[in-house]
Amino acid sequence: MTTSQTYAVLVTPTGRGAVSTILVHGQLGCPSVDAHFRSRTGKSLDNLPTRKILFGHWAHDNSKAEELVVCRTDSKSVEIHCHGGDKAAEAILRALQTQGCRLLTWHDWLAKDPRPVQGEALRALALAQTRRTAEILLDQYYGALEASIHEILALLG
Repeated sequence: MTTSQTYAVLVTPTGRGAVSTILVHGQLGCPSVDAHFRSRTGKSLDNLPTRKILFGHWAHDNSKAEELVVCRTDSKSVEIHCHGGDKAAEAILRALQTQGCRLLTWHDWLAKDPRPVQGEALRALALAQTRRTAEILLDQYYGALEASIHEILALLG
């Protein structure tokens, strides 16, 4: 992914659900989220250690504020976890778009990953029907398949 572009991606299925998750990735990730997110503690994402969650609300469109949780996962990525269903996620995505984020489908987002094995593992994970299948695919995503491929290539070479 280019460093100059910031993406916002709904990574959970559309429709009814308990929680929707939006990933924001790029240079404008934290500032784009901070433009609308107000934490209960008053802390900004820029000053938050990675993997620390913040509870607060998302103010947008002069409507009722949406309660949610955010987490900065690295220097360029923020996860937003809001109420499930299409309305909340769509409103957040529209607000991120006004901040300069490019909206992508999760399929397009995976296609941008320079690690094809991990991208395919995530694509397959979305279709996994058993816990065991999901566990195997997560292992592949975290490098098990790629490590095995490199090991086989080393033995052949």
